[in-house]
Amino acid sequence: MKYMKRSTFNFIIDAIAFGGFVFLVVTGILIRYALPHGRGRSGVIWGMDRHQWGDLHFWIALALLAIVAFHLFLHWRWVVTMVVGKVRQGWDWRALSGVVGLVGFLGLAFAPLMSGVMNGVERVQRAPPPHPYAEKSGHESEIRGSMTLREVEDSSGIPVSDLIRRLGLPPETAPDTRLRELRRTHGLSMNRVRAIVGEGARE
Repeated sequence: MKYMKRSTFNFIIDAIAFGGFVFLVVTGILIRYALPHGRGRSGVIWGMDRHQWGDLHFWIALALLAIVAFHLFLHWRWVVTMVVGKVRQGWDWRALSGVVGLVGFLGLAFAPLMSGVMNGVERVQRAPPPHPYAEKSGHESEIRGSMTLREVEDSSGIPVSDLIRRLGLPPETAPDTRLRELRRTHGLSMNRVRAIVGEGARE
């Protein structure tokens, strides 16, 4: 049996890598947009919920990393030539630049893994102390779609239960549900949220 040509083998590796990127993007879209967030909400696609799709997304990412690493290994001689060049082309400077760039990239990539995890309570505790509820004004301008109902409560002083009632949301709506998710699933208007917060601040 003859050995496969190097060009054919490279093509297969590139095709697998491309397929991995496609699956990575598709699973990311499912997790981000198609499946619901928050506690008390569920949804499945092909019998898998959001967390199971997240696990699949993670393993696809690891497999893709291995494929790309193998791809670099196959072209290692070219990589070395591009990074360090030839001696007469300033080998020391190019090699040093390559090493510094690699170390900086790895440091940036792994920085989140080395950072501590801050939960929602700690985030609120570290935030500047809010003004008393009766003195608040202009909080409606601080409302963003990335905020949860609980964070709106912390910002405005209006209890989550009152927010849910005033916004006409289902009573079982989870406090950790983000406003942009409610806008997508229930047609929630951000202007309506800001108006309610503004009314509450003036009460």
